[in-house]
Amino acid sequence: AETMSVPPFSLDKPRYDQSKWIGRTKHFFATTNPIYLFTSDSALKDSLDKLQRFKEGRSAPGTTDEDLWKARTMRDAVVHPDTQLPIPAAFRVCAFVPANIPICAGMLMTAPTTFNVLFWQWVNQSYNAGFNYCNRNAG
Repeated sequence: AETMSVPPFSLDKPRYDQSKWIGRTKHFFATTNPIYLFTSDSALKDSLDKLQRFKEGRSAPGTTDEDLWKARTMRDAVVHPDTQLPIPAAFRVCAFVPANIPICAGMLMTAPTTFNVLFWQWVNQSYNAGFNYCNRNAG
């Protein structure tokens, strides 16, 4: 099995080369991983602490570049970049596809009665409004 090299950690530079398609794809798949729907408060705090210690030049002994990249990816997937607050799980980018599966199924598979059409359009627009608000540019 081929082992992938881990680039030196940086708080400023991306892990993957964003000038290449494969680098942008790897970044997208890393930050949209649905596993981040289940991030606990303590795991997020550990990741943020790890990044803060790195920033202050006092990383814990044994902390690897891979550990720091994982912490940064968790932060990028869970914490709003402007407000620095955790995004509610249902409105994180990693929730967009899983949340839209039942919405699309409801829109496509229910009988097209007036109630069903209005209900599923309301559900869809409500979710989109929440998602867009939680991921807004708050700067």
